[in-house]
Amino acid sequence: MSPEWTLFRDLGDALTRAWRALDFDEARFPELATRALTEAQLADHVDPMALLSDLLLAEPPVEQRGDNDFGEPPLTVYRGPGFYIEVLYWLDATTTLHGHGFSGAFQVLAGSSLHTTHTFTEHRRVRSTLRLGTVTRQSVALLERGEVRPIHAGDAFIHALFHLDRPSVSLVVRTTTEADRLPQFSYLPPSVAYVEDLPDPLRDRRLRALAVLPESVLVPTYRRLATESDLGLLFAVARHHAHPLRDPALARQLLDLARPRHGAAIDALVPALDEQVRRFHLTERRALVTEPDLRFVLALLMNLDRRDDVLALLARRVPAGIDPVDALITALIALAYRPDATTTGVLDVVFTHAFGGSERVLAIYGEVVRALVEHDDPSALVPRVTWVVGELEPGEAAGVEGLYANLLAPTSPLSILAR
Repeated sequence: MSPEWTLFRDLGDALTRAWRALDFDEARFPELATRALTEAQLADHVDPMALLSDLLLAEPPVEQRGDNDFGEPPLTVYRGPGFYIEVLYWLDATTTLHGHGFSGAFQVLAGSSLHTTHTFTEHRRVRSTLRLGTVTRQSVALLERGEVRPIHAGDAFIHALFHLDRPSVSLVVRTTTEADRLPQFSYLPPSVAYVEDLPDPLRDRRLRALAVLPESVLVPTYRRLATESDLGLLFAVARHHAHPLRDPALARQLLDLARPRHGAAIDALVPALDEQVRRFHLTERRALVTEPDLRFVLALLMNLDRRDDVLALLARRVPAGIDPVDALITALIALAYRPDATTTGVLDVVFTHAFGGSERVLAIYGEVVRALVEHDDPSALVPRVTWVVGELEPGEAAGVEGLYANLLAPTSPLSILAR
């Protein structure tokens, strides 16, 4: 076995002694774990790939119980009284915005991640697993190799990580579970907190039934669902449909039908489910992108909510003298490129062009995106495109305006650039 296992054992044994002296109080564990990781600086001494080799070639010295499937894959490297240490590998997954049913700390072992923290202010408790309120971003940081952050249980630490490198690797020291901090909530900005990992066989079977019902039965069933069901089931069904590969329009239709029954609650659910669709588009695109600078732009689009914030963070990363607006537009064009002579797609938006090759398509697209990023007057859009690519063919002007409208839609990944 690689020598890293001895380092993890020493770290875990020292934590066990220190925590026992505090009567295993979970509220004190984040401080202990943060200090232990900071002092040990295992990022300078651990080869994450050697650990994976050990996993493949030999029986690991620590039991892999499967009590956590978070990671691609997760690898448990120490178990102590009431806590464990694991190494999490990340390729294309990204964490949802979430709180925790445990405490501890994490360190970046390899790669880098965009890290955001949020707060949630509750306005209405629907039930124990669904709350409505306001999700507010508090901070955003680029975490590099070796950096450490504490994890506090409950809603005191709501965060998300977008891993920029492939792979990225995290080292996590955490308690098992803390009974008074459960259930663990996930959050959909700007307005919903919900629990998704509690077993609910009836709900799961209802959602699977949606794929079986023919349209002739599905439509009247949804009318009844909108007028008769409780808000929890309505959210579960609408959230099921709020996915680019399903039918987001059906989710919106269902919520509109339910408005007379549920009133202001629908106003909270609609933007949250639009945001879910927007983030799904970005997540799917991320799996196709390996270039770190492009993944960074995807991370900004997913985790921020205003153009100025995107440009401010991008300015820290681009070389001196490069306009962040130009850098952003160049990246968005690169994300839009498809090796097809007549179409280009930026994430969820596909622009079909029948009058020229991909260079003309990308030139048109680039001007539309620039107008969006620079907050130009939409009435000047067609003249500026004409100035760049020449006279537009019949129907092209409508296509340009339609593309701009698509990019402004709440479910478009680029919609935040208009704010």
